[in-house]
Amino acid sequence: MINARTKIRPILRHCRTYTTVDHTKIFQETIRSKSISQAYSYVIRNHLHIDQKSLISFTYNLLQTNVQAAISLQHVLAQNEKYQIPNEIWSTIIEKVCSESNYIGAMFIYHEIIDNYRFYEEISLGVQDNDQIPFLVDCERLIQLGTIFFENNDPQRLDGLIRYFRRFYSFWMNQKTYQKLLILTIETFSKLNDFQNSLKSFVNLAYASQGPTRYFPKPLKIQNKKFNKFVTENIESNQYKNNLIESSQFPLDIHQFLLSKICETDLYDPIIERNIYSSKNRSSDPIIKRSVLLKDLPNFSNLILQYIKNEKLYDLNELLNWTKLNHYSLNIFIINALCQLNYHELAFNYLKTLSNIGKNVVRNQSFLIILNSLPNNDSGEKLKQEIIKFYTQLRNGHIGSKIGEYL
Repeated sequence: MINARTKIRPILRHCRTYTTVDHTKIFQETIRSKSISQAYSYVIRNHLHIDQKSLISFTYNLLQTNVQAAISLQHVLAQNEKYQIPNEIWSTIIEKVCSESNYIGAMFIYHEIIDNYRFYEEISLGVQDNDQIPFLVDCERLIQLGTIFFENNDPQRLDGLIRYFRRFYSFWMNQKTYQKLLILTIETFSKLNDFQNSLKSFVNLAYASQGPTRYFPKPLKIQNKKFNKFVTENIESNQYKNNLIESSQFPLDIHQFLLSKICETDLYDPIIERNIYSSKNRSSDPIIKRSVLLKDLPNFSNLILQYIKNEKLYDLNELLNWTKLNHYSLNIFIINALCQLNYHELAFNYLKTLSNIGKNVVRNQSFLIILNSLPNNDSGEKLKQEIIKFYTQLRNGHIGSKIGEYL
């Protein structure tokens, strides 16, 4: 009898049934009966066992009340191979992050959508641009993301936005976006007191904008030619790449190649540089049909003021040489700085000398800056009359409405 019992017990042990825990059901019950923080903690611990539909629903609801927590949760859920953020949730994330100017969320969007981090996890000699692009972020959202990076002193990600914009959008057709991203980059560097990068970024904006290069006086043609050397190199490089592709007998994707032949279209090739609005036989045209304005760049304006003050840059020839080395649109910021430092006479002499290069080099804005800052005394009145007289002669008797207010 004893022997029989010892034989039965091992058999019974194998016949026991084990119940599995339904984490999805427990999670849904937790949401209904407990606090949001308790539900959040449960997801963190058990997200591998909760179905994707429940995780997506919880993420959406969390985005309505706590964007920071929802973004943090996505980092945890990324470890779950079964979980993928759907486009509808991405749309909500981008909208909420931009409306609340959430920097953590903006960085998350940047490293998931704009310049996906997974691209850098493996080295690929064949693909040079990030190919981990699930969908395109529209231009308005790019400006909002750029504003967040500006507010948080992040010029590197701003530069990444410009690269992304150049890759997928036309500068010409989206001038407002292009100008705004360039302005945000300049202002960010200026806030960080990074003088060299601020000036370099300003020159990029100046050459892209409608400005004193409209009628191309000879000195500006030379300056433009030097600056656009890289454009010529891009054009030549692109021609070589096109020839290489056309001569290749083995296209990388035969199906796409045949489809392009049937549709009579060109295949998109990421190695070809886009947004080049110049040729070797003519000067570049401004892409942005708007001049650079003083009010657009308050931080850059202050940086130029501090530079002139610290370097004691009060010599006319030095100011002119510095302007020529960069761009003639810099004159409005130099004139503004000199006026704030009470060097009105020097500012006027500088303006007159620039006008000898070409009458359109100096715009009305430069005259107005000096006139607006003149002291209300006899010397100020005398200089005002000289400025208006010179302006009238320069414009062949025509006086703009704003200048006319000082008559």
